[in-house]
Amino acid sequence: MRAWLLAAVTAACAGGADAAAVASGRNWRIWIDSIECEAAASLVTIGTRIDYLGPKGPVEAPVSQLTDGKGRPYLPRSLVWKRGSKPLAEWLSAGGLTNLQSESVAEVQLKFDLREASGDLKLEFGDIGAFALTRKRSACEGFLKPGQIQGPRRPRPAGVESPKPGMRVYRHTYPCAAPGSPRTIEAQYPPYLPRQLLVFGRGYLPSARQIELPMGRAPAQSYRYSGLDELNAVEDAARRALDADFPGLAAGKRFAFNWGSQKARSGNELYSIGIYDLRSCPK
Repeated sequence: MRAWLLAAVTAACAGGADAAAVASGRNWRIWIDSIECEAAASLVTIGTRIDYLGPKGPVEAPVSQLTDGKGRPYLPRSLVWKRGSKPLAEWLSAGGLTNLQSESVAEVQLKFDLREASGDLKLEFGDIGAFALTRKRSACEGFLKPGQIQGPRRPRPAGVESPKPGMRVYRHTYPCAAPGSPRTIEAQYPPYLPRQLLVFGRGYLPSARQIELPMGRAPAQSYRYSGLDELNAVEDAARRALDADFPGLAAGKRFAFNWGSQKARSGNELYSIGIYDLRSCPK
């Protein structure tokens, strides 16, 4: 296996060769070795190497999709194993839970049917922020070479110290801005979408980039949670995650709301904390 990890890989895109691109989140890293586009079949093949960076334990198969200029998602039509662990490549394709430790997972080709796609394309994988693969795309024109792709890099480690005070987490009520000082409204949940959801899998790392809420889809960031099974402990974990991964959302007129225990699309239990902008009170 070490041989394929160390080997130089030829990256094909518009007939050019270039260095691999790398993008990473807290738990996943993906290397883009090649991008090939077949105009006649509207088929894009992305050659990748995938590493798991997170803690040892059960992990849901990561989300892998392209989004177009209108935000429409496209799942892989197929996943082709090239090197590394064939069982883990099959897991990436089939989904579900498996036990992982920090390791190289596999080298695979992701094949996407993009005949309905319009505009530029971004790749979303695991907990890695979406990043562009094209610039002014038209059919097979405009794909970046791997060396031109600017992928996000792994965030700084989450702190283990006590969370900073200041971000109050509400339950069954939420605040609104009123003349003089904010007031609270009793409600099952705020009536508008959060800026960000922090989702915690109880003993496993969930796979979620969006969560369907009654008012629409909210962007989600996933974490494994192995702490005490109580709301205060989950909220403390959310404060630490917010400080580490979304410091820009930790300041300003915002608040957090605890959605409590929910079922992920997979059926597994998770906790979710929403980060909201403070809005004016309804009249």
